[in-house]
Amino acid sequence: SEHNWKRVCSDLDEYSLIKSSFQNFTDILWAHYFGIAGRNILQSQDVKNALCKVSKSKEFIMWQNMLFEKSTGTIDHIDSWYLDTNPYGNLLAAWIALEDIDGEGGSFHLYPNSHLNYSKEWIGLDHDTFRKWSTTQTKFYKRKSIIINKGDLLIWHPMLLHGSTSQQKVGKSRK
Repeated sequence: SEHNWKRVCSDLDEYSLIKSSFQNFTDILWAHYFGIAGRNILQSQDVKNALCKVSKSKEFIMWQNMLFEKSTGTIDHIDSWYLDTNPYGNLLAAWIALEDIDGEGGSFHLYPNSHLNYSKEWIGLDHDTFRKWSTTQTKFYKRKSIIINKGDLLIWHPMLLHGSTSQQKVGKSRK
């Protein structure tokens, strides 16, 4: 696994699901054809067309990518704290479902309109304080779970508050 530097065979659960994510899976040296397949999806004309529809830009750079087979859950957060452009707000995050997502393998959720909060009070916070700030922000918005189908593309603003749950049913994936 590129994320935790373990051999994949030692990073599988009892259902043969990879426990950790692959960060920048399109660049894994020992899985060249896997990377090409990933780039063919992520940098496809269909994805570019979708990004153009939600952005003023016509050119895009893939800065980071991740492949999740098993949802480990994430805290509610905004991506801008971890990764964004300078100035803030020009990053686009996307998720392409490689299988139907019904929530059993973990669900993705977001807080609609939270990206319209232009406060920058999160800048410079350490991670623990950022986590507390994120939790406080969730109280101002209604949480919405996202259920998508294989092939669907979800694009969100880097300041949109979102997160995910861990597996709800053991053995279920969330690719």
